[in-house]
Amino acid sequence: MSETSTPLRIEIWSDVICPWCYIGKTRFDQAVERLGDEIDLEVTYRAYQLDPTARPGVTEPVTEAYSPQVRRTRAGCAGDLPGHCSSR
Repeated sequence: MSETSTPLRIEIWSDVICPWCYIGKTRFDQAVERLGDEIDLEVTYRAYQLDPTARPGVTEPVTEAYSPQVRRTRAGCAGDLPGHCSSR
């Protein structure tokens, strides 16, 4: 990579509580690691709140908190979230 190349700028918007955001970040990190020095990246992480009605200071299991908004999909069972699926 030449020192004068312009970096590829990537912005990643995610909610820290979102399991699919975690899966995406994990896969992105793996891809960046595989690329090594092949490409110059400038990554910016941005916060995004999936549920703006969430009450501050109230904790509850993610499956209960987001079950009305997000239906369970096979993405959570793809091996990225150990222990996430009760069928394992």
